Amino acid sequence: MLGLLTAVMLTLPAFIWQEAPGVTGKMGTINTFSAAMACSAGVGSKVQTSGVRGPDGIVVGLAITSDDDHRKMSHECESAYSLLVTLPGKPVRSVDLGWDAIDVYGRRLEVRAEGFSSDGKRFFGLACESDSPTLGEAGKNPYRRPGAYSILIEYQVGSDRASTFYLSRFVPYTVGCGSEALRVVGATSSGEAVVALKDGESTRQWAIQPESNSARPLPKKTSFLPLIREQ
Repeated sequence: MLGLLTAVMLTLPAFIWQEAPGVTGKMGTINTFSAAMACSAGVGSKVQTSGVRGPDGIVVGLAITSDDDHRKMSHECESAYSLLVTLPGKPVRSVDLGWDAIDVYGRRLEVRAEGFSSDGKRFFGLACESDSPTLGEAGKNPYRRPGAYSILIEYQVGSDRASTFYLSRFVPYTVGCGSEALRVVGATSSGEAVVALKDGESTRQWAIQPESNSARPLPKKTSFLPLIREQ
């Protein structure tokens, strides 16, 4: 199951990450900036987040749609992800993130709009898909374990470009969708997303630039600028 998903200007103080408010792990809308669904086909197989407003008035949200893959031999569930971009004075516009995934029906799909970099030039979000336990033949053990993989989304406002970065090299497969353990908590002065993973009592951080597919670990006390997230 592979395949997915690039954001605006203020001067803010340096910021050390702190854990964000909790988010539930239930199906359906999690909060105004997060949405989740089970992969299915038919009418209503779509969810979207509320839009996040940047300092220059641009509003960006995220959406998921799903349907049957329409393949003769497989008939699995296909998910697709998009940005919902509204410029000041303009109607909302859907931007295809160029990423989809084909896998089992019923798996959890989630998107979370994290916010804009403090300079207003980049929007960041997260997408997550989790496997559903699928039974094989009667009496046999399940051949698929529950788990999840997550993807960082970056949208560059000026160039209207979207990029994605697979976080599987950093995030354990057991960190499921809907978990507050994984967050985009800020951006560096050079525009890299600061992704934090809370692992028990400790927190690990990375500076990630999806467009160049680069990542580097950040020392725990490294300062950075918080994201802007207004409804």
